[in-house]
Amino acid sequence: MTSPLSRSPLNKELITSPLSNSPSTLELEEIWRSQVTLEQISNTCGNINKMRMLLQGNLTTLKNLLEAAEKKGDAIVRIQLSHAFLGMKWGNDSLKNFSILKVEDLEEFDYYPGKGNYFNSEVESQNMNWRQTFITAAKLGYLPAVLELKYNEWPEDSYATYGFAVALQSFVGKGNKMLDYYFGLALKNGSQIGSPLYYEGMRWMHQSHGICVKYPENNQPFEEFIRGYQSPDYMNCDHRLDGLYHLGKKVILAPSKIVWETFVREKLANVQCAPPESHCVKYDGKEICRLLNENTIAFNRMHAFVDSTTEGTDFECPGGQIRHGFWIVSFVVYENRREIGRISVQHNNLKIHETFKNTRLQPVINFIENVMTRTGSPKSTVFWLNHIKDLFRNSI
Repeated sequence: MTSPLSRSPLNKELITSPLSNSPSTLELEEIWRSQVTLEQISNTCGNINKMRMLLQGNLTTLKNLLEAAEKKGDAIVRIQLSHAFLGMKWGNDSLKNFSILKVEDLEEFDYYPGKGNYFNSEVESQNMNWRQTFITAAKLGYLPAVLELKYNEWPEDSYATYGFAVALQSFVGKGNKMLDYYFGLALKNGSQIGSPLYYEGMRWMHQSHGICVKYPENNQPFEEFIRGYQSPDYMNCDHRLDGLYHLGKKVILAPSKIVWETFVREKLANVQCAPPESHCVKYDGKEICRLLNENTIAFNRMHAFVDSTTEGTDFECPGGQIRHGFWIVSFVVYENRREIGRISVQHNNLKIHETFKNTRLQPVINFIENVMTRTGSPKSTVFWLNHIKDLFRNSI
């Protein structure tokens, strides 16, 4: 591999100087690292491993570049350097011998948005305003900044609900795989299991960043394999579908690689994704927030089985009696601890089964009906309403 020293004019002078005055190899490497420029970082186009190769585990160089980017007002490069820092820490780059490595030799580092990712006292001064940096970069169209801002605006775990997908929809399909992945993640986990929106979300996840799939090894029985992963932290969203076990929000357990590839080929590849703009939902956030605050509104969600002789599936009651009908998912509305109505949709087709009228609260009811018929998910509806209350609390 060609030494990076031979490409630097400064280092060329050092190498051709008399031996008596020549710095040691370690000193040359230190000089090379100190010559990394903002332009070189910018030319990596945000590729974390390319930045790691330039920085070679040197936190001093990283700190100097961060300060230079701040002085220059280059918000995008600052964010890229912060991603590089996370990759350097994760990969223990300070212990690597970069003189024998290429970019493809480095472990792939997957950057995910997260609260508190950018307050790294090891490499930055306390006066660096990261939020303003992200706002500036987002205005310049830098999609990783958009994703990080949106992620941090929503309450914990609500990134996996439909409202978060709606918040991302105008930025989807524009070249950022991680943003597209989180859009799909929100569609899948924010909708009724097995619904068209659920599979649409899986398709987005698969074709962007990719879905994490795990398989048993050494002929381990699948059920035993599943038990090894089950945890109280995941049980509220674990489920089985299409012969696969969905573990938490992001991971799928499959009996074998063949089973997964067959599912992708025969099911996922045939899923038709609606245009992202179809997930644009219009509502008056200030009005909804005002109504929720003034009327002490609370919510609950529940499932129930409705008898029918014409549609649905058979359901065996605890006593062994077979009932024929369909499941409904209900969103119950309370005012001052008293139920004032409920909005239910049928599990199989997401059509309104039951609703109520209330002139005073009609904007809230219309919003709930809209989200429930799109997703069949009371959870998505609750999280979104709570987000609206937080977002517009100071503007009413």
